[in-house]
Amino acid sequence: MAPARPLLALPLRHGDELLGLLLLGAKATGAGFNAEDRGLLATLADHIGVAIKNAHLHRESVAKTLLEEELNFARSVPQR
Repeated sequence: MAPARPLLALPLRHGDELLGLLLLGAKATGAGFNAEDRGLLATLADHIGVAIKNAHLHRESVAKTLLEEELNFARSVPQR
């Protein structure tokens, strides 16, 4: 079976930063993507971009918190 070719590609962005692409194949109905479909999918892509950026920021925050906890523990250990 040949791989499906995307019929619509939408950028996943946060501000000016390109985070990825949303690639869509044919609709189940076989019809093309109309202006309403493209508008809805563009809005969805915008929200996905925000969610991806939020996930990255959360991961960075957790890593920073863990590092701060490790440093605080290291400072509390008596020196010889």
